Amino acid sequence: MVAVTFTFLKNSQWTLAEPWWLVVRQVVVDKWRKTSDIPVASGRILVFDALAQIYGSRQQFDQLVKRVVGSDFAGQWSIPLNDP
Repeated sequence: MVAVTFTFLKNSQWTLAEPWWLVVRQVVVDKWRKTSDIPVASGRILVFDALAQIYGSRQQFDQLVKRVVGSDFAGQWSIPLNDP
């Protein structure tokens, strides 16, 4: 297995292993298909919209996301967002 390391947001490094997963929205996959340019060679693509539909109802999926991600996702992941 080959490890791939990249820098994210200048301060943190993430290591990926082959094969790895890229989770994207359906609209992104549709754009890639139009240009015949799917920029993922060693990764697997999971369409987020399909995952949500498979999981169940809107309420069930929202509960799953809240359980996994929590209610302060941006804060926990230190995503630099401006509050209004």
